[in-house]
Amino acid sequence: MTDHIQKIKRKSILSPVRLGGLVALAAVLTYLFARSFAATGTAVFTVEPVDGAVSQGSTYELMLYVTPADSDIKSAQVAVTIPSQLEYQSFDSSGSSFSLASPVSGDSVGSTKVTVVAGYTGTSSGPSGSKLYIGKLVTTATTLGSGSVTLTDVEAQVPSEDFMTVSTSGASVTVNPPPQPDLVVTSITASPAAPSPNQQVTFSATIENRGNLATPSGTPHSVQFTIGSTTLVSSAYTGPLAAGASTTVTASTQWTAVVGTNTVTAMVDNTNTISESDESNNSFSSTVTVDDNSSPVVAFTFPGASEVLSGNSILISSIPQVVVRPALSDDVGVTSESYQVNGTAVSLTNGEHALPNQNGDYAFRVTAADAAGNSLDETITVRSRHPDISRDGTVGLVDFTRMALGWGGNDIELDLDANGTVGLSDFTRLLINWDS
Repeated sequence: MTDHIQKIKRKSILSPVRLGGLVALAAVLTYLFARSFAATGTAVFTVEPVDGAVSQGSTYELMLYVTPADSDIKSAQVAVTIPSQLEYQSFDSSGSSFSLASPVSGDSVGSTKVTVVAGYTGTSSGPSGSKLYIGKLVTTATTLGSGSVTLTDVEAQVPSEDFMTVSTSGASVTVNPPPQPDLVVTSITASPAAPSPNQQVTFSATIENRGNLATPSGTPHSVQFTIGSTTLVSSAYTGPLAAGASTTVTASTQWTAVVGTNTVTAMVDNTNTISESDESNNSFSSTVTVDDNSSPVVAFTFPGASEVLSGNSILISSIPQVVVRPALSDDVGVTSESYQVNGTAVSLTNGEHALPNQNGDYAFRVTAADAAGNSLDETITVRSRHPDISRDGTVGLVDFTRMALGWGGNDIELDLDANGTVGLSDFTRLLINWDS
């Protein structure tokens, strides 16, 4: 439009020349020169929103305005440069205070700079002090990030076609990711929190939606727990989970606790069922420490005998030769073991040890330890008191004679009731088992 105005000016100033006077030509040139450098009023060009934000893929509109001061405005020109985060689509002058030159310069999809030339549509000019709407650039937010909108090549004229002093105010825009959920695991809990070895442990995880959109309803929000070689999956939470909200899910099966510091990792949406703004932050890890504080234990049995251990002592009269079977166990495992009878080291054969084939008191000691250093040291007293004192295979005269000779004494072999004295109770036991 400026060129159009200049052409009008040139046409106006050439008429005196045709009338033929150097003086008139000089006067007109002087007048034109004076008008070219004279500024009448001011005009400020602005674009809104000044500091805007838009989701990627959405439409974003840039509104152009001019505000004249000290003088009314007749025409305006401005070039708008948009950042790489936006893609220009079209220019819309609906409702503008100006009549736009056609076509708008650079008005094509993908343009980075669009120039608008416009004249006021009122009777003569736009009033001073009014914020006048020029039109809007319609764009699409294509690239994440922030950029600046700048206004350049600005011109404004008053009704007399004098130029105004102009200034501009640009804007900024930020293109954000489109609304999407973003699921993260914020914590893992174990029940019990401090398990013992081989104890069954249940894991739970708290998941949070840190996105700006709720998760879809009816879609499983599963969590996979991994600890060592064990994989557990939570029961399905089917949402929706609002933006900023949290919920807790629990594994549907249990883990058998293993001694040591164990790392458990929980991954939400492990099947990638839910589309998220960030797919790289679905995992969370913590540790579960399992300490071995239990010592090995031993259980004693006596094959062939009808008697059972009471406390740490047993009196066996049902078989002539006692066999001891000590069964060691530990919640993790026994790493060392040893055995003694009356202070002398002995070994087991097929897990058992046969005591001497004669009546007597035998202190059977077991010591053991596990990998954590927990230890066992247990001794039992086995009192072998079979009525076949001579161990000749029959309770009879030989046994009776020995007992008679030892009457009133404390011979352990003859003291069948183990009360410390050979007496009537012992003879009774012998007679009851006569010839057996």
